[in-house]
Amino acid sequence: SSQVLAQQQQNNPTTPEEEAEIEVIQVRGFAQSLFRSLDTKRFGDVVSETISADDLGALPDVSIADALTRLPGISAVRTGGQAAEINIRGMSGGFVFSTLNGREQVSTSGKRNIEFDQYPSELINSAAVYKSPKASLIEGGVAGTVELQTASVLSNQQQHTFTANLR
Repeated sequence: SSQVLAQQQQNNPTTPEEEAEIEVIQVRGFAQSLFRSLDTKRFGDVVSETISADDLGALPDVSIADALTRLPGISAVRTGGQAAEINIRGMSGGFVFSTLNGREQVSTSGKRNIEFDQYPSELINSAAVYKSPKASLIEGGVAGTVELQTASVLSNQQQHTFTANLR
């Protein structure tokens, strides 16, 4: 058995040059964002929708409320023509629970309705909307839970990054 293995290794010698010629296909940009979003939905244990920073940079939205309304099952309550609060599956904003960096958000209006138009889309790194309960979430809303993560300076790979929004 060891002789056969030794003969096979002698017949198929691999040189370092041959090993270095491995072709790697790496998907970047918008397609990578789509693949990541599909994998998150496919392997997730809850019904959820996510928006990453790549998606937010490609969308012409002023606030995170506008960006969230692009997700299926989410509609906006408009104030002065601009999206302010969101409804999940037709249930009003009072049934939506929201966190910002893992902390519960409170409303300034005296109700439970969170005004998402106060967060510019450039500030948010990722947004996830959970439409079913999850054990790791705090209380959860009846309609769903919105989990926002702000951009972190310490997680930047580049030394300088810029965001410009022209209208």
